[in-house]
Amino acid sequence: ALQDTIKELNQTIEEGENSKWIAMAEVLREDLAYLYARQRGTNLTIENEIQMSYHSEVLTEPPHYHTGDFVFIEYDQKPLYGTIELVDADKVYVEPYPSVSDVNTQIEIDRNEFERCLRQDVRNSYVFDPNRAPVQDPERIQKENYRKLQKIAPEILTKDADILHFNGGSHRYPVTIERIDEDRIAISSYYEQNGDSMADPDMEFVIGTNAHTLSARTYQQDNLGIYQEVEMENDLVLNPELEEELDTFAGQWLDTIQRDYTREDLLQDKEESLFSPFEKIQEAEFKAEPSEETISKNPTNPRSAREKCADNLQAIRILRSLEEEKRPAREEEKDQLRLYTGWGALADVFDPSKETWETERNELKNLLSPEEYQSAMESTLTAFYTPSVLIDAIYSKLRDFGVSAGTVLEPSCGIGNFFSRKPEDMDLQFYGVEIDPLSGKMAQALYPEADIQIKGYEEAALPDHSFDVAIGNVPFGDYQVQNPQYDRLHFLIHDYFFAKTIDKLRPGGILAFITSTGTMDKADTRLREHLARHCDLLGGVRLPNDTFSKEAGTTVNSDLLFFQKRHSIREKEELPDWVDTEKQIEFYENKERERQAFPVQTNRYFIEHPEMILAEPKNVSGPFG
Repeated sequence: ALQDTIKELNQTIEEGENSKWIAMAEVLREDLAYLYARQRGTNLTIENEIQMSYHSEVLTEPPHYHTGDFVFIEYDQKPLYGTIELVDADKVYVEPYPSVSDVNTQIEIDRNEFERCLRQDVRNSYVFDPNRAPVQDPERIQKENYRKLQKIAPEILTKDADILHFNGGSHRYPVTIERIDEDRIAISSYYEQNGDSMADPDMEFVIGTNAHTLSARTYQQDNLGIYQEVEMENDLVLNPELEEELDTFAGQWLDTIQRDYTREDLLQDKEESLFSPFEKIQEAEFKAEPSEETISKNPTNPRSAREKCADNLQAIRILRSLEEEKRPAREEEKDQLRLYTGWGALADVFDPSKETWETERNELKNLLSPEEYQSAMESTLTAFYTPSVLIDAIYSKLRDFGVSAGTVLEPSCGIGNFFSRKPEDMDLQFYGVEIDPLSGKMAQALYPEADIQIKGYEEAALPDHSFDVAIGNVPFGDYQVQNPQYDRLHFLIHDYFFAKTIDKLRPGGILAFITSTGTMDKADTRLREHLARHCDLLGGVRLPNDTFSKEAGTTVNSDLLFFQKRHSIREKEELPDWVDTEKQIEFYENKERERQAFPVQTNRYFIEHPEMILAEPKNVSGPFG
């Protein structure tokens, strides 16, 4: 509405005949533009918003303006307000906001004249804030841009692909990233005008393979007739200021590509097959004997309940020593901390009627505070750590989806078993949340480089739309988490973890969760509808019910599900088939060995893809029938 109003005022000023109305329109237009700038979060702090107070010669410090800044100037005896699109060595290009028409309306201004005009309007005061002065470290920007490119086009850097195409939807020109030489790439966006191909823009970069830098070398913008380069034939940088300016612009462009674009090969993969990356998972993969490396990192070899309890107690003793001595853990201490498996299969330790566990129970009470002891006792029903072979399978699938670097969130991280299994060739920064104070402190001791918050997920301070990947084994429970932002959904705890984590992912980010089969099979479709509106299902695997038996001492029906966050919310009328379930009739033998029919609610995804069920579906009689 604000944009439409300003466009109408622009038209009145350009085409109007009544001088009084034109003057009023100019004043109102400036006020609305000022409102727009404040809504954009600029550092404007002027309290008096009377139009005439804006113009005064008060800004005397050196300006620190950047591409994307919204500014107010009077140029060519007319008010001009808009966004800085490009800063050249001696020119500044401003895009008026909003344009009367949809054609390009950028205005070219001499840089010295632009800075003089900036000083005339106090609304530009935030541009003169000395804290905005650029940090004189161009290599830092180049390293950041290398990491950004590594996220969106890792195959270009590894030379596994020569060209990748990105689709930004119907309102954005497509983008191409292409390797053009051994150490050079081009990032370009073209459109057609009168039969000619127009760069909007086209940039070339030099890749510093050893230094992990991405340095801008040329910039071409055909609709403005701009071509800039920062080097001679011998690769000598002639214009460091221009190089830094182009590197900064490139960083913003890479951010836009990551946020708003989708790789066409990934789109094609989704259309061809939702589950093809999972065909490599075989049931044997979850039953294989652990390697020596696996045992050293996160032991999964069978241990008795007594041995597990002893390892847990020793891990707690080490943790207490670290806290008392205020020092980091040594490697041999970390090896012992990794043996901690929680209390999911050790409920007898907390049962006063089990006299054979009295010694361990008393020592545990001495080692823990009353609050920690209560938390450990409550965790016996929910704390089941994920087998390392399953964690490795998750990383394998993430690699299939093009993940090689980025930020990873685990909202129920335990002691950090997912962190410990990170493949060496993946450049990942971990963020974790853990409600159990004992497990959370161990995770912090094991992985000091990770950002781990010890609190409930509902209390964790995490930015929205920022993480590249979310992984984990979501907690189960028949209760709701109190979080005002999500209370309206009335989700139980595992559904709540899905909903909140989706909000934390950036568009295009991957969610890989282990969850109960109820997520996909239950008759209540509200969570699946929420997931389908915000995500695409990349695939899922129905796990054998003894996947967690070694760690948890129990059988549980669970799924491994992969989703990708959409760039736009799907309409309710367009929800995919996997939102729904169907009742199937299966047969089983009861205790009297009589064959009986039994109705089973199954998600359509697993009905259509039975090969993704890594076990033989059976109905068997249990303690309740």
